[in-house]
Amino acid sequence: MAKTTLKIQLFKRLFLLMILMALIAVSGIVVTSVLKKTSNRIVFEYIELNAVQELRLAFNKTFIPAYNYLIYHETDELEHFKARLDSTHWHVEHCRTILSKTHSRDLLANFEQSLNYFEHMVIETGTVNFDVMDNRKLIPLLDDLIDHATEMIEVIIHETKHEIDEYIILNATAVRHSSATIIILSVLAILLGFIIGSLFVRQIVQPLKKLVLTTHEVAGGNLEVEVLADSDNELDELADSFNHMVNTLKLTTVSRNLFNNILSNMQELLVVIDNAGEIVLVNNATNKMLGYNNEELKGKPVDILFQDDGFFKKDSMLKIISSKNIESEYVTKSGGKIPIFLSYTELGGITSETSGFIMVASDISEKKNIERNIELNRRKTIVDLNDAQEKERLRIAKDLHDGLGQMLTGISYYIENNFSEQFKSDDVYSKKIETIQSQIDATIRESKIIAYDLIPMQLKDFGLSAAISNLVDRLNIQQKTRFGFSEFNITARLDEKLEKVLFRIVQEATNNIVKHAKAATAQIQLINHEKSVSLIIVDDGIGFDFNRVIHDYKKKGLGLTSIQERVDSFNGFLNVTSSPDIGTEILIEIVNE
Repeated sequence: MAKTTLKIQLFKRLFLLMILMALIAVSGIVVTSVLKKTSNRIVFEYIELNAVQELRLAFNKTFIPAYNYLIYHETDELEHFKARLDSTHWHVEHCRTILSKTHSRDLLANFEQSLNYFEHMVIETGTVNFDVMDNRKLIPLLDDLIDHATEMIEVIIHETKHEIDEYIILNATAVRHSSATIIILSVLAILLGFIIGSLFVRQIVQPLKKLVLTTHEVAGGNLEVEVLADSDNELDELADSFNHMVNTLKLTTVSRNLFNNILSNMQELLVVIDNAGEIVLVNNATNKMLGYNNEELKGKPVDILFQDDGFFKKDSMLKIISSKNIESEYVTKSGGKIPIFLSYTELGGITSETSGFIMVASDISEKKNIERNIELNRRKTIVDLNDAQEKERLRIAKDLHDGLGQMLTGISYYIENNFSEQFKSDDVYSKKIETIQSQIDATIRESKIIAYDLIPMQLKDFGLSAAISNLVDRLNIQQKTRFGFSEFNITARLDEKLEKVLFRIVQEATNNIVKHAKAATAQIQLINHEKSVSLIIVDDGIGFDFNRVIHDYKKKGLGLTSIQERVDSFNGFLNVTSSPDIGTEILIEIVNE
């Protein structure tokens, strides 16, 4: 026996309702047609009424100039009369094109005949007879003529208003009848729809209730129940499918305890999220590490685990998956941060589309601590190396100043005291002695310069500002580039090691400006902030392409590499801004603890 599908049953019931709806629609069309016809006629009658009333108004405007002309013979009034008479004739023609009934047109013709006689009486009589007393005798005749013409117009207006009233009554009657028809059909449609719908819903709901009750039993763990199929439609197929699902569930159910044990014993931090970025599942290790309760994270956005509020974006997650593993940080409930090594796996759904993501993280706090200690040791090594270099430079500078310098000075005094007078009369030997003393003096000056470059005594004795100021003075004497120095908020000595590092950076930068920049001017600024020190060096030289030249500098061991290493040793910040023909700006900021 063929089953009657729900679709066919629903279609049959809808077909009956559609017939009633069609009847309502036809009634509406008929009503609309009647209303449209009567409404159009009412509008047209109002147009006729308006045209006749405008004709009456135009005719009334001819009275005063006509009387004034006949009684007082004012020629200007004749022109006014003719102008208003022309307007009246125009309105007569306008009414003739609008008025629809023959009787109204006959009355209009009567009016036009009276109008022509009125025109003839005023113009011709006024032209021939200039006797005011005789003209006054025409007034009663003129009044009768005007009354007759006015009566014709009033009759037309009365007939038009009567027709309007008839159409309004007809329109109201049509509205009442059609409204009653539509209301009756609508009530029938509602009642029929309610009855048909109730029966149809009951036919569907009863089997569904049985299915829901059985579903609750299955959810409670009873897999031995089944739904009885007692319908002849798709609900039978639904019952069969449900019974098949229960049988399959009995065969394929995996132990929930085993799954929970796997999650509980995982040492890695596991988080499962859906496509919307909301947390679906976390294991015990994650809750313990981050300080949350068992169910506290479920349903929360995964961004709560990361410092970046916009961490989760599906497209970005898919890109991260392709990179396999990344380093990131989890944020604990108390606000602390835990460094992690994070990997993602795309979670497939029943279809081929992604249904979520599995995130597995490992705590790398110990690894980060080791890396941090290595970096601290590296920086300490650099600081110690620089400190050792400074000590060695100080030793060499003292040897040059106290040893070689004094020896050369002694030689100069010895020659001057023992040979100058002896060879004073001999010009050749006298010039040779002067040459030797000049060379000794030049050697003494050079040794002092070398000693100063190795370790300026101003830095050791008076601090960084004095040392930079002295360096600028020497550069302005020796070089073409004009150097300037300014300091801000330097009220006390800085840390000794920091002063040495900053001075060496200034030396390196000014040396680069002299050798490479071809600058006319250069400015050095030293600024002491509350918790940091800023050093700014700016020149107006030829500049350079930083991205291209930095590699060459590193390869040759020049300038910027040395500056960068010194800044890194104090965990500072270095920014170099330069481009050809614009100049160079070096900005350094180091924390001053």
